[in-house]
Amino acid sequence: MSNQSLINIDGEFELRPPKIQKGEIFRALPFKRSVLGSLFMGGFFAAFCAPFFFIGEMMGAGPDGSLFALVTLMFSLFWMMGWSVAVSLIGMLFLGTLFGRETIYLSPGQLTLRRELFGAGFAMTFRGDRISNLRREEPDKASPKTWRGPHMCFENEGETVYFGSNIDRRKAELLTEEIDQLVIKQPPAEPGPEPETDTSNLQPIVDEASPIEDISLTSTSAIALILANAVPILGVLFLGWTVGNVMLLYWAESAVIGAFNIAKMWIIGRWVALFMGVFFIGHFGGFMVGHLLFIYGFFIKGPESGGGISLSEVLGDFVFLLPALIALFASHGVSFFLNFLGRREYVGRRMNDQMMEPYRRVFVMHLTLIFGAFLTMVFSNPLPVLVLMIFLKVGADLKAHMGEHTD
Repeated sequence: MSNQSLINIDGEFELRPPKIQKGEIFRALPFKRSVLGSLFMGGFFAAFCAPFFFIGEMMGAGPDGSLFALVTLMFSLFWMMGWSVAVSLIGMLFLGTLFGRETIYLSPGQLTLRRELFGAGFAMTFRGDRISNLRREEPDKASPKTWRGPHMCFENEGETVYFGSNIDRRKAELLTEEIDQLVIKQPPAEPGPEPETDTSNLQPIVDEASPIEDISLTSTSAIALILANAVPILGVLFLGWTVGNVMLLYWAESAVIGAFNIAKMWIIGRWVALFMGVFFIGHFGGFMVGHLLFIYGFFIKGPESGGGISLSEVLGDFVFLLPALIALFASHGVSFFLNFLGRREYVGRRMNDQMMEPYRRVFVMHLTLIFGAFLTMVFSNPLPVLVLMIFLKVGADLKAHMGEHTD
């Protein structure tokens, strides 16, 4: 059975193969195919597609005007989104066993290994001065690389990189010679000199840009966060907000955090975010709709409602909270533009770490809220505890904000 993979999210994704420049060498590597492996992956792909038909039948009736029906529909939709990522990857693996290929691009001091499907693929680039022990290997029968047959490999910073399959000795000798002469023994090509410019009439440029603001309690983003969280305090003290109103507002804030996280993932990973972003939406969205039903069932309508909550009531609740929600959205927008973009926090950040970032913040925030909300239900006068709950939430939020945006 063949288990070759064309999916490698550690590389840089490109929709088209790079253009061959003068002095570079392109080689399409032999890629072993297996009929049994393709049949197995095809069956696996079909099995993963089957749940879509059952979920489609469940969603056919649509919501009946109640919150419970809408949550069920949305949870099914988000589940399908998350599941579709796994189905898409398995589908690409299946097509890869049929049409995929490996290629290498050799340039002075640099080797690029690309695994592609229909021209799109992931490319990993290695410096020649870090490549060692370039060789041809014939794997043992017990080796996980058996499917490749005789293949090429080299060491790079303590890791073994494998490429090619069914490579005979003559082909291996030619590849070794080309890589050795062009990549390993030559330094990377230096960029050409910039054209000379007459600077006799130019005035010196003074950089008047303000320095990057340090993250502290007095920074702009932190002040925006505190002011936005002051709105629900005013609502509790002067507008008669209940614990349910506060919980619902901060639920909506979690959705805002998730929305900005998708934008961050796109900036970090670009096209890779199409896969991981859809998975995040499906997983995070499923968590959000379940949490919404929990809030209404325990803190707004109570367990005695039996799930009979109309969508018109839910819409009215969100309209009531709209000014406070706009303030929280603006606060996270300020942080996004000043910190993530302005301080270039996206540089060097991994996609997996960014995808998990909202969960830590939302978990701490809502754990604080739920604990405080239950306390307000115990005391006859819940106002002091409700105000204390909001202050605890602001403190947890500030701590998470400082940790997220401090190097």
